[in-house]
Amino acid sequence: METIELRVIYNRKKQLNKKGEGLVQIEAYQNGLRKYFSTGVKVTPAQWKPKPNKDIYVSDSHLNLLIVNKKAHLRKYRDTFVAIHGSMKLSDFDGFKDVDSGSRNKVQLTFFDFYEEQLKVEKSNVKFITWSQQRRNLLLMRECFADGLTFEQLTYSAIEKYDQFLKKRKGRGGKMKLNSVAKRHRQTLKFVKIAIKKGYLRESQNPYLTFERKTETVNKEYLTKEERQRVEQMVFEPHEKLIEMARDMFLFSCYTGLRYSDIHGLTDSNFTENEKGLRLSFVAQKTQKALNLPLYSLFDGKPQVIAQKYIGNGAKRLFYGMTNPKANKLIKEIAERVEINKKLTFHDSRDTFGTHAVRKLPITAVQNLMQHSDIRTTKGYLHLSDVERDELLENIKWE
Repeated sequence: METIELRVIYNRKKQLNKKGEGLVQIEAYQNGLRKYFSTGVKVTPAQWKPKPNKDIYVSDSHLNLLIVNKKAHLRKYRDTFVAIHGSMKLSDFDGFKDVDSGSRNKVQLTFFDFYEEQLKVEKSNVKFITWSQQRRNLLLMRECFADGLTFEQLTYSAIEKYDQFLKKRKGRGGKMKLNSVAKRHRQTLKFVKIAIKKGYLRESQNPYLTFERKTETVNKEYLTKEERQRVEQMVFEPHEKLIEMARDMFLFSCYTGLRYSDIHGLTDSNFTENEKGLRLSFVAQKTQKALNLPLYSLFDGKPQVIAQKYIGNGAKRLFYGMTNPKANKLIKEIAERVEINKKLTFHDSRDTFGTHAVRKLPITAVQNLMQHSDIRTTKGYLHLSDVERDELLENIKWE
């Protein structure tokens, strides 16, 4: 007796429902006879993209997992039956218990399985740094829930347990900060919402409905005018091209407010020149907002000088070869060299720009330059050091 072959087929009856979807089924074939099993999955013709050798049948990875699981259950039943009885015919499938037919929620898919599958989708939709942070969150959750986490176990109590786990977890700088904990919850919530959208959870089962994510106000680190000037006046040896580039990138951000991700991606094509000087045009990676900056008007043209130093360098990007971790490491070395007693990171250059810009420009102009959606974020730069405050007071004419 021939072995029963299993294959995935689409829209066998050539009938689409009102949504334009057809049914995906598993076909069992033996000696010219066929038996069909529903997967409970319905997709449009555009979503049907079969690559059987890779176990890919539809474009939606979660629906595809349902199909693959169903086929695997049938294969396991067939192989077990043959091992016990020596052979099998199609009618013997009558004993197959179709536990998952027509219901996504009954498939034995854990929240971690779902998260893992969704990460594959996210990888092509978000920036790598975002994806890597999402993946890091999954690894932390697996560490917290060593025995796994089903959708039924994804409750308020589970999220509370994860919250305590994160707060007690030690990192490089001690225990995880509240804002970092809140960030992990935001990442988890994103996947919870996707699971709800895809039918694995009901809205009423969202464990974050009543969970409060706590945050704390963080004082922004920035350079004073005198500290920035010390960085500007640094002199480098010929073999110190890399640290010089890190310094230039940092200062470029101090002058323009650009994020590292945007400076890192700059190429010659982002710059145009007119009778006044260089203009920079780009679309911010984080906000996807376009911005056009007159570099000759910012900080007396200092960002223009830096740009001209690197334009036409023959590399793919102006600052080619500099990664964010490498830049942060070198910036700490720069601070040490010029005796700035602050734990600087690249982002502090953006804070430096915001802090100085709000003293020179209308706050709405600064909001535009820094691409803040909420002006309250811009107002966060309205702070002064004691020295700067004293200088302002000394120069005020009270009478």
